[in-house]
Amino acid sequence: MSPTTVGRRFASTFGVVFDVDDVLLHGKTLIPGAREVLLELEATNTPFAVMTNGGGYRKDNQARQIEGSGVFVPTEPMRMSHTLMHELAHKHRVLAVGKDCVEIRKVMANYGFNYVGTVDQLHRYLHNVPERQGTGPFEPRQTLRLWRTVKVQLNRDLLSLIVTGA
Repeated sequence: MSPTTVGRRFASTFGVVFDVDDVLLHGKTLIPGAREVLLELEATNTPFAVMTNGGGYRKDNQARQIEGSGVFVPTEPMRMSHTLMHELAHKHRVLAVGKDCVEIRKVMANYGFNYVGTVDQLHRYLHNVPERQGTGPFEPRQTLRLWRTVKVQLNRDLLSLIVTGA
């Protein structure tokens, strides 16, 4: 049986979810064979979704990168690491972690997140945490004391955590 025949046979009971990073794309380049697989899924009406933990990009940007190979990827079946958090966007503060803090704030604002903190802000904020004593590894009581200090400060200011592509 050819792959096309198998695809048509199971199209009504079968679906596929792909990760973007290093499954469909390597950086901005489509992985060899990915185009053919996506075209086969389209040809057999096999449902598929695309997901990524690299939330530093908007869905339409990720879809356009894949579409550059001639495969249409609707943004609705595309899931980003922060898609599920969308309902919480208007009421919770979040910490967005990634390479470009300015761009990540823009992406998060585009998804409706009103209160976005960045790693750069967190680093500046943590400078207020009391220094530990000594130069060796943390002694367990120092670690616990430091963690409690940080945790109390974070709980007061950051109610949710979102990790985006790093």
